[in-house]
Amino acid sequence: MTFPLINISIEKWPNSEDIIEFIVYEKYIYTNNDSVFNEFYKDKLFCDCEGSVFKATRKVKMTQHWRNWLKFLPNVWKTEVIYEATTKTMSIEELREYLMNRISDLDDSDFIQKWLLKVKMAKTYSQLINGE
Repeated sequence: MTFPLINISIEKWPNSEDIIEFIVYEKYIYTNNDSVFNEFYKDKLFCDCEGSVFKATRKVKMTQHWRNWLKFLPNVWKTEVIYEATTKTMSIEELREYLMNRISDLDDSDFIQKWLLKVKMAKTYSQLINGE
């Protein structure tokens, strides 16, 4: 699995800053809150930077005791998300089409138009996922 990943289970993106929640840059989340895991990860499909599709199945708490003692500090408490490989893959064009459809549903703005242009011009999975 090559990060970043993008959640491809979402049928319609919200018109808000929550869009960034659909991109995953590492295997950890910095909360143990079940509602966050259930909403954004559990049983969702993610495409990685090589076109492989993974399913988030569960989370595992970190076992170091010092993390538990210092969990009130930002970024100390980590929970690992466990992804299972599926037999599915997405081509660059399939991912491009997925992104174009989701971005087109958002409220139009200069930012959205620039993002669409970047997605059209992207040549790699990483460029598509990162909007480069």
